[in-house]
This record gives sequence, C-alpha cells and structure tokens, in this order.
Amino acid sequence: MAVLTRIDYWVEFSATAKADGAMDSARWGTCHDVVTMLTARGLKDGEDFSLQLISPGRPIPAQGLMFIGWFTEKAMVEIDDVSICVQVADRVGDTHERVMDLLKGAIRSPKNPSASPF
Repeated sequence: MAVLTRIDYWVEFSATAKADGAMDSARWGTCHDVVTMLTARGLKDGEDFSLQLISPGRPIPAQGLMFIGWFTEKAMVEIDDVSICVQVADRVGDTHERVMDLLKGAIRSPKNPSASPF
C-alpha cells in the first residue's frame, strides 16, 4: 500500500483545437488548472470529462484498477493527450514518481457505445 502525495497534470490539444487558439500546458499544473483549460474550450466538467477522481492522501492499492479520469468522444476531439505525474510514499517512507498518459490506447471514436475494449 502507498499513499498519493502529489498529482500534477499536463494537457496537449489536438491540431484542430490549436488552430482555433487552444494552447498546450506550459508547465505541470493542478487539476483545477486543467479543468479551467478544458472548460475554456467549451467542454463541461462532469459531462464531457472528469479528472477529480483521485487526490493527495488517497491510498493506492498494490493491486487492482483505479479510475483516474474519463473523457467523452467530444473531449477527445479537442485533446490529443492528458498526462499525469503521480508521486506516492510507500509504507517504509520511500517516494516513487511516475508519469502516465491517460489517453494511451483510447478508442477515440467507438463503434458501439457499450462495447468494451477488454
């Protein structure tokens, strides 16, 4: 078991969104920073995307799945990539950090909304 001590976000917009004035993250930011960026593009928090599913202080299990965020097809048209940098402290006090791409392998245009990629 480990405990999340920090989580930062990075957003890269699609070429279409950039042509319309969207700017990629200039630095790692907070969840609030990213929500502000996405809502400025007309996306609705809780309807088109959600990122507020984990926060510092949350225990991270050694096994099992954990949802970090979700994006609708509408959001994925605007966004090329959302990365997170998580830092955790384990039981003995060691700190570990990892960067993850939230949209790696995403099905951006599902053929069937109830089809599972698994």
